[in-house]
Amino acid sequence: MHAPASSSTSIELDTAEPWLGMAKAHAESKLPPKPEYLEVQSGWTKYIFKPDGSSYFEPGEFPMHNGKPDTVLTFDVETLPNYHQYPVMACAASEHAWYAWISPGSSRRRTIQSIWFRWATSQLPASS
Repeated sequence: MHAPASSSTSIELDTAEPWLGMAKAHAESKLPPKPEYLEVQSGWTKYIFKPDGSSYFEPGEFPMHNGKPDTVLTFDVETLPNYHQYPVMACAASEHAWYAWISPGSSRRRTIQSIWFRWATSQLPASS
């Protein structure tokens, strides 16, 4: 005998929490504007936008907000398979900031800037 579909769905939803709730909240959050400038340096760089419209960037070990790891991110990784098998750069966004990661082994500054320019000028919306 099979359990009613509603109890199965309830168990699945209960099991999905807290990640499902975090994902839904992230999907409904407003992202800050995309950075217009890429600071090409190895590792993670955080791009912070203030309510007055000003912005700045700072290096970091990983995406953090208020001294804690930023918990939910939209993430994209760029690779250049003809160059090598490892990621070249990554971009991530949270409701708090945008982040960029540049591979420590990447010395192709122009290639990275070209990837960034294509991404920054894409038609994808930066916020909801």
